[in-house]
Amino acid sequence: MELTCSKEQLQKSVQLAEKHTNKQSSIPTLSGVLLETGKNILLIRSTDLYSGFETKITAQIKKDGYVVVPARPIVSLLSSLNDETIELESRSGSIHIATKNTATTVKTFDPEDFPKLPKIKSGHKVSFKTGDLLANLKGVYFAASDSDVKPEIASVFFKGGSESGVKTAATDSFRLAEKSFKSPLPNTASFLFPARSVADFVKIIEGFDGEVEFSFDSQHLLVSHPLFSYFTRLIDGNFPDYEQIIPGSFSTEASLDKKSLAESLKLAGVFSGRLREVKMRAYPDDNLLEISTSDSELGEHSSRLPAQITGESIEISFNQRYLLEGLEPVSSSGVILRFSGPNKPLLIQSPEDVSYVYLVMPMKSA
Repeated sequence: MELTCSKEQLQKSVQLAEKHTNKQSSIPTLSGVLLETGKNILLIRSTDLYSGFETKITAQIKKDGYVVVPARPIVSLLSSLNDETIELESRSGSIHIATKNTATTVKTFDPEDFPKLPKIKSGHKVSFKTGDLLANLKGVYFAASDSDVKPEIASVFFKGGSESGVKTAATDSFRLAEKSFKSPLPNTASFLFPARSVADFVKIIEGFDGEVEFSFDSQHLLVSHPLFSYFTRLIDGNFPDYEQIIPGSFSTEASLDKKSLAESLKLAGVFSGRLREVKMRAYPDDNLLEISTSDSELGEHSSRLPAQITGESIEISFNQRYLLEGLEPVSSSGVILRFSGPNKPLLIQSPEDVSYVYLVMPMKSA
């Protein structure tokens, strides 16, 4: 194999591919990235057998071939090079990487048994605009559990067939995020996208426009785009029937500026201690929302924010980080806090976008 290509394009593609390698596997090639020539293209592929990624960049091909390069050294090398173009030439058991001012030789792996991404022979297919998909995933995946004890909640739930279109949801049992968008996903179709895979997939689609096609069955998901393919295994299980816990009525509602609320929560976090507990008090008569916190070692802090408040006065505590993360996907300048009552969950929504719902459970004060 011998070719010349853009250093920037190769670096970007290899960095994305590196996230889907397996550094712990007993199979050495799985810690590497496959480079394979085609007609005026260089294909880059990686897999850890749980997920996989494949993309292609334009290249001037002088000699066809394929090779598996160790991912981490190549990523580090490419990040350190300043030249615009790069020359690659595979030799017996190694690859020679040259720029105008540098020359590097890296040992390679045997490419003969490097896996291909699987095909989905039967199942569902649906297309999403990358912008809509990215907004939805960013709006919910942070709320998924980071523990594999309950795999069904260490995932993002895709559910089709609702009036609002596709619903995506994630929960760790302490908070719930849901976002919906229009798409022709059948009402019989649903799947659990592993949260750890979602985090990597988000980084992939941030760099691509257009549409992606999802092909999935009960076990696997394959995402196709003109410039890349992505594969992951799906989680086998049932997502909690979460819709029944979303309150239908509220005792107190507060509308206020999102930025001011976020800044007050960040300040309160300085004094919230190990448990990150902050207390909210709503004063309907004064149209004020108070945020306070105290810690025996750090001190205490409180701030009052102007708000349009209706209903009853209320005092309730929440995890500061959970509140801040729930505010981030709210796209409007304002935000609505809907309280269900003491010791009941808080619903956070945008006054302008009903597609996003965030539910957070209260903390029990010591």
